[in-house]
Amino acid sequence: MKRTASAAEFNVGGRIRPSLGAPVNRPKPQRTMTYVTKGKVLVVCEVEDEHDPINAVQTLSKALDSRRGCLLSSSYEYPGRYCEWTMGFVDPPLSLESWGRRFCITALNSRGKLFLPFLSEAIGKAAALSLTKTTDEHVEGTVAEADGFFAEEERSKQPSIFSVIRIFVDLFNSDEDSFLGLYGAFGYDLTFQFEKIKLHKDRDSKQRDVVLYIPDEILVINHHAKQSWRQRYDFVFGEGAGVSCTKGLAREGKVIDFHARSEMPEGMAKREYAPG
Repeated sequence: MKRTASAAEFNVGGRIRPSLGAPVNRPKPQRTMTYVTKGKVLVVCEVEDEHDPINAVQTLSKALDSRRGCLLSSSYEYPGRYCEWTMGFVDPPLSLESWGRRFCITALNSRGKLFLPFLSEAIGKAAALSLTKTTDEHVEGTVAEADGFFAEEERSKQPSIFSVIRIFVDLFNSDEDSFLGLYGAFGYDLTFQFEKIKLHKDRDSKQRDVVLYIPDEILVINHHAKQSWRQRYDFVFGEGAGVSCTKGLAREGKVIDFHARSEMPEGMAKREYAPG
């Protein structure tokens, strides 16, 4: 989730060059990286070249029609501002979803189940978070309402769904790897967790504000450097007799065919405003 910049990444003024959103160059040499995160998770990362990136992206894109995952890509290049790159994955082991101040962490396969006891313990120690249900496939909880006044520069530090996200960051953070992290989407309504604003539109209780995944295999393409590779992860949790490891467990996920909506949901107008 974090890495240390090398000397080559500094410009003449001594400042780190902007990444422009592009992934860093492929780890060299081709090898297996092993490191321990800030939260004492042992991570084993295998790096291998992807020799047909075009087919890899097409295969991934098609898989996402029926399986969970993510494909992020920038096709625009502008010197000093934008860079071309592509990253993606399918069948992640774990998801984080939220609805208002309610959240759920779900194990999406047998590999993901090993994350839950580790995450549940960390969440249980957080003062602003409360666990409401824990099973071998789900960890559910709520975030407390902010208490007291927060100055402008402190608003983002008040209790919110980002309190949960910070736990993930603290547990899996490492200077050794810039790719392991949470990937997904954030909804606009998250703003209301920092500012108490009177809502004038009804919200669908099933509408998610956050959908994030931790992948255990990532396709990375740096178009400018003409490099493409995959990073596959295994995780070791705990110590001694309580150790558990994802090694040997299948990288798989549910297959649910995508069906496009043919009509608007009940009670929703075809357009937000009347003609004219």
